Amino acid sequence: MLMPKRVKRRKQFRGSMRGKATRGNKISYGEYGIVAMEPGWIKSNQIEAARIAMTRYVKRGGKVWIKIFPDKPVTATPAETRMGKGKGALEYWVAVVKPGRVMFELAGVPEEVAKEVLDVRKCYNALLHDALLGFTLDTDKSSKTSWILKIVEELFKFKDTQNFLRNYQVYPNQMGTYKYASQLKKEEFGIPKRLKGLYNEICNNNIEKIEKDLVDNEFAPYFIEVNELKAQELADEIQKPFKGDDGRRTIANDSHRKQYLEIIERFNNPEDGHIWRNLFSIINQIRPYLMLSVIDSPQSQESIFTIMKVEDEIKLQKIAALAEDPNFDRIVTLGKEALEKEERENNDIEFKKKLGAIVEEILQKELNDILNGNTLEAPLVRNEQGGQDLILKINNLPVYYIEVKSRWSSDRSVLMTTLQHRTSYQEKEHYALCAADMTSFLERARKHEYPPFEQIECHLMFIPNIGELNSRLKDATLDNDSQVHIAGGYQVIVPQDVIAEHGISFRNFIDLLKGKIKKMIV
Repeated sequence: MLMPKRVKRRKQFRGSMRGKATRGNKISYGEYGIVAMEPGWIKSNQIEAARIAMTRYVKRGGKVWIKIFPDKPVTATPAETRMGKGKGALEYWVAVVKPGRVMFELAGVPEEVAKEVLDVRKCYNALLHDALLGFTLDTDKSSKTSWILKIVEELFKFKDTQNFLRNYQVYPNQMGTYKYASQLKKEEFGIPKRLKGLYNEICNNNIEKIEKDLVDNEFAPYFIEVNELKAQELADEIQKPFKGDDGRRTIANDSHRKQYLEIIERFNNPEDGHIWRNLFSIINQIRPYLMLSVIDSPQSQESIFTIMKVEDEIKLQKIAALAEDPNFDRIVTLGKEALEKEERENNDIEFKKKLGAIVEEILQKELNDILNGNTLEAPLVRNEQGGQDLILKINNLPVYYIEVKSRWSSDRSVLMTTLQHRTSYQEKEHYALCAADMTSFLERARKHEYPPFEQIECHLMFIPNIGELNSRLKDATLDNDSQVHIAGGYQVIVPQDVIAEHGISFRNFIDLLKGKIKKMIV
């Protein structure tokens, strides 16, 4: 093997391999060459092995040039020796190679032969044998994963060297542990990650993981064994208890009930639901039985059937979303209360609108002889900007204000806002409070539904002097920042006794309005 002739005092530092080769980076003698792509040390025995392999392959048909020389000594101290006392003994000689350096040249052979000759990987049999054997015996393999992957990539390209991959422990599994190729399987492309997790939980009780038998995904393209694990195999093993005529139709007491319900839930996933339905076709067929088996009571089953009758997909999605909310019960309660409140408000608006129309109709009919072309109307005011519900108008000018309040329980008084209270005494000559006593209609009281007006008329009481009664609290309701006053919502109380004492009937109220309108027109 190659080595310098004069070796006295040839020990030196390790040196640096940064940069690219500036000399010896061109083919000088031959027609073909091997060029280094990465920096490194080429041992003298490696150079010799390459020379022997090339000369034997070309025989007498070509010529070989070696462009590198192992002139750098590498020293090492024996194992289990103490440090110090100078450099170690000379171990071997190497040639320092940088990227771009031409290592071997060849001439006198066809291009196809040159490619085969310069394929130095065929010269590395012995070296690869030692390297892979050392890697197999090495306990710290995780730090060398990238290195072994490069070797696997190169060897995979040549069928005659692939046996190395079968004989040595160069394949890591999906848990990071290295195993022999014969002990591993390639994962079928597209096995859902969660499917492997479900298999571990249901079939192995999390004691063992299927990942230990599967080759690492990064190494999978270079896996030479034909063993392959399919997603259907895992699915069949999971749903094995439900196969056949005597298969189970319940998961009520199953220790893996949660996992089976998760599988059923994934059937409806818009992204990959079809994949899960195809894999678990048996569970998909019997899922109604499995779903009902987890319902403990007949009442719960009845609720499930009620939900199943809902055909609107959007409604079902909303129901599912609400069911997952931790505040589900509270949401349902508040939703019902809000809906009932909305219905009550709508009923109140419709009643007030109807009341205004009836007042308008009666007044127009009975005052037709004196209106003389003047327009009279009693529209509903939907907002509370003025503090009244109905406004009696003549020629579109307001002449009288009516606030309508409904009393639905016998122990409840009528409540007015501070704005309504203020408007009542500011317009006391033209303002009345209408109190509708609805306590007689117990069946409709819960929904706040109004019976026909003919039935309610006798239960209406109008207080035309409510402004005078409220004037006592005038100072307390003024919006004055310099004194304490009443503000906010429904805080002014009109007791039932006041309504009974000062209230007049609907008919008498109409007569009162007729008198006021006559004075204004005449």
